[in-house]
Amino acid sequence: MLNERAPSGGTSGSSLDHFGFSVPDVAAFLERWRADGLEVESEFEGFGGLPQAYLLLPDGIRVELEQIPTLGYPAVPYHVHVYTAGDAEALRDEFVERFGLTPRPRGSNPFTADAPGMNVSFTASEGPVAPTRGRAVDHIGFEVEGLEAFARELAEQGVAFDVEYRVLEEVGVAIAFFSDASGTTWELTEGLDGLAALPEPGPVHR
Repeated sequence: MLNERAPSGGTSGSSLDHFGFSVPDVAAFLERWRADGLEVESEFEGFGGLPQAYLLLPDGIRVELEQIPTLGYPAVPYHVHVYTAGDAEALRDEFVERFGLTPRPRGSNPFTADAPGMNVSFTASEGPVAPTRGRAVDHIGFEVEGLEAFARELAEQGVAFDVEYRVLEEVGVAIAFFSDASGTTWELTEGLDGLAALPEPGPVHR
């Protein structure tokens, strides 16, 4: 979802450093990207020896590409990468416990966990990181069934909500916002998936 406003900064330097997408051919994707006048930050050999790259979208949104030659789609989102000045393993474990994510290593990163259709990766930063609020990517969202009861459970566990549970009656969507220890803001919704015909979650890759 997009809002028209000037961000305080891009994703680099914030606790949400980048998104990851899989593509079948990184070189071919970059050729089209550059032909459209868009910026490639870097190219490198990734885990397993396959090519990877970082792209920069407008407003400084950083996107990582990895190559999956057998991928049957032009591009599939596969991870969000959270950086924390604190304990990355403890933050990962908190999301596993509270949200039921499935922990697993991804490539060289031992502290990641899978949600349906998406991997959330956690890494210890080398220095302070800025909170996401007000940045080009302001927050990330989870769709939750039974959000009112779930938000109550989180509050009982000590989660302090930036925006407490409420229902947007005009669209029939329930929301709540909280920020984790890294400074990343998360929106919890119920009913957002009913506003549009969303595709089924794609496969989560390595």
